[in-house]
Amino acid sequence: MFRFARFATAPLFVMLMGGTAHAALTADQVWAGWKDAGAAAGLTVTAATELSDGGVLTLTGISVAREGATATLSDMTLTEEDDGTVSVAPAAEIKLTMPRDGGSTEATLSHEALELVVSEGEIGLDYGFAADLLTLVYDSSSAATSPADGSPAEPATASGNLSMAAVEGGFANVAGENAIVGISLASDLFKYDLRSAQPAVQIKTAQTNETEDLTAEITLTLPTTLALAALTTPEAWGAAFREGMGLVAEIGQGNTRGTSVDENPFLPMDLTILTAPGSTTLSVDAAGVVLDAQGEGAELAVKSATLPAEVKVTSGPLTFGLTMPLIADAAPGDYRFALGLTELVVNEEAWALVDAGKVLPRDPAVLTLDLGGTAKMDVFALAGAAPGAAVPPEPLSLDIRALSLSVAGAVLTGSGAFTFDNTAVAAGGAPVPVGTGEVALTGGNALLDGLITAGVLTEEMAAGPRMMLGAFMTPSGGPDSLTSVIEAKADGQITVNGQRIQ
Repeated sequence: MFRFARFATAPLFVMLMGGTAHAALTADQVWAGWKDAGAAAGLTVTAATELSDGGVLTLTGISVAREGATATLSDMTLTEEDDGTVSVAPAAEIKLTMPRDGGSTEATLSHEALELVVSEGEIGLDYGFAADLLTLVYDSSSAATSPADGSPAEPATASGNLSMAAVEGGFANVAGENAIVGISLASDLFKYDLRSAQPAVQIKTAQTNETEDLTAEITLTLPTTLALAALTTPEAWGAAFREGMGLVAEIGQGNTRGTSVDENPFLPMDLTILTAPGSTTLSVDAAGVVLDAQGEGAELAVKSATLPAEVKVTSGPLTFGLTMPLIADAAPGDYRFALGLTELVVNEEAWALVDAGKVLPRDPAVLTLDLGGTAKMDVFALAGAAPGAAVPPEPLSLDIRALSLSVAGAVLTGSGAFTFDNTAVAAGGAPVPVGTGEVALTGGNALLDGLITAGVLTEEMAAGPRMMLGAFMTPSGGPDSLTSVIEAKADGQITVNGQRIQ
């Protein structure tokens, strides 16, 4: 997909942050606020003609330009309403053109029954909008070279059509020490159809998506000293977060259907993904990133010329969690990785590829994983450091809060807690773990027996895993039940069931 975001972000903030509230809001004040805020963001906002008459400001030949890219609106009308708001009637189409890697990008944003209202807010101007349909169409090309000899090749291309039906939302400035913007969005149906081609390497891709009942509530915090145009280096991003930059988002979605078709000489593949309703929350600030997502279920179907049968995987409720410190160089920050997969089922046609005789149990697979702890790290310093000068992250602790995997009749569980000695890290060494972990396995030997009977493994191939189980795990009393205690000591020794392995 073409890189539209860099250009689009600035005009968005012209609208969100621009202008100052007045006792009686006028169309001229809204337009002046846009131009002033555009100049502050490094944009040139102009109109070929401006005609103000009886509370109605008519603009023609509007353009927003930056770094060789230009968005054009044929006309726009701003009307002062009796309730003190200003309604904005934009052009039917907004066009964008810009150079791109030896090629170009052209995009058109069109709408049906778009209504945009500007009002006085707590700070500055607030915006509310609604439309029957918003559509973005883009087409881009870029220069390409032959991987064989580096000679000029047929250009790479990308095109797409994105739309939102029955969409409404708004932008509002909120009082605070920093500049705070609240953004809301809701759409009955979000769709896209994206296509790309790289003839030089014989690759084509096509992706489609339809998502029902899409909602988003976003709060964006920007330091008042921040210049958006200056966010071009890791150091600048780090400074912005240290000064208070942040993002909080809550996103919801209904049923979703997506497809992906990859044509290439290596691994051609067709994917279809169906997901039930789900939600995602995201928080990003100097303390770190916190992401939590959950869904009611999903179905994945894979077809490929390299596969003798279609593979279908369905699941019940899914959960995902990720916590990562961004700037935790002086004091440690929390990290976490959590994954939950339930009722994971593979279709019989796929099972038959490895077990036609139905030797192995077809029980739904279940995975629960929750790891966490603390660490010192500075992501932006790490990204901006010269080669060889980066300060590596320092893990301080690791807690295995949950570990459970159930598949084909075997069940693996685990738990543990470790701390780390980072004394050797500065000299290029590795952190030294100290702590204890426990692992239990039930049905492991039965699974190996089933794989042998199914013809997936030979007795010789299974001998290695059996030897490992015998060497590092001990019977725990139940049938085909094994346990293992792993201990890492401060002197660097690691033992398994009291047997030293390092």
